[in-house]
Amino acid sequence: MSDVRASHPPSDSFGAAGSEAATDLRSPAKSENVSVVAFDLKDIIAARLGENYQLHERHLNRTLVAAQRVIGFDKVYARAEGAYLYDMDNQPYLDFLSG
Repeated sequence: MSDVRASHPPSDSFGAAGSEAATDLRSPAKSENVSVVAFDLKDIIAARLGENYQLHERHLNRTLVAAQRVIGFDKVYARAEGAYLYDMDNQPYLDFLSG
């Protein structure tokens, strides 16, 4: 029985041959200067609170936004827990909005 080996290097999860290309992108060489910008995601989201439907309508799917307005689902959700979304008045809603 002969030893059969691939004639090309295996690809990584990103489709790059071998692991060198992906490794270079994921972990820069220690000699490179890498700057990290700190930000607070909660602050960014809080600053846009209430704009979700306008942004969704403008950039994604205006028909979905119109339908949610008609059925009264155009709420500003403040938090989520398990299968529930909670509006600004802490009223729970079963999360089935995405399908």
